[in-house]
Amino acid sequence: MSDHGTELPFFNSAEALERVGGDVSFLRELVDVFLAGMPEAIRNVTEAVHAKSSERLVESAHALKSALGNLSAIRAHEYARQIEKIAILEDFEEALRLLALLEKSIDGFLQSVEKDLRDN
Repeated sequence: MSDHGTELPFFNSAEALERVGGDVSFLRELVDVFLAGMPEAIRNVTEAVHAKSSERLVESAHALKSALGNLSAIRAHEYARQIEKIAILEDFEEALRLLALLEKSIDGFLQSVEKDLRDN
C-alpha cells in the first residue's frame, strides 16, 4: 500500500477552528480529551493487530479515525483510515507498518497543534 499520507499536513488549524466556531480554548480542551484517551485507543489498535482480530481492528481504527477527523488531524486520520481498510483484508503486517506511521503522525499533529495555537 502506498504512503500517500506522508504528503498530507499533520493539522489543518483553520478547519479545526471552524469546527469549534473559532473557540481556541474549546479546541485545546478537545485536544486534551483526545490526549487523555489516546494511549488506550492506540493500545486497542495494537492489541487487535497482535490478536489478528479483523473485527476489533476495524472497530478500534474507526474510533480513532473519527476522533482524529474531528480534530482535523489530517495525516493521522488518513493512516487510521488506511488501517481500518486494511483490517478488512486481514493484512496485519501492513496494519503494523501503518500503525507506526499513525503514531508518528499523531506526534506531528500534537506538535502542529501546539505551534499553530500558541499565538491564539
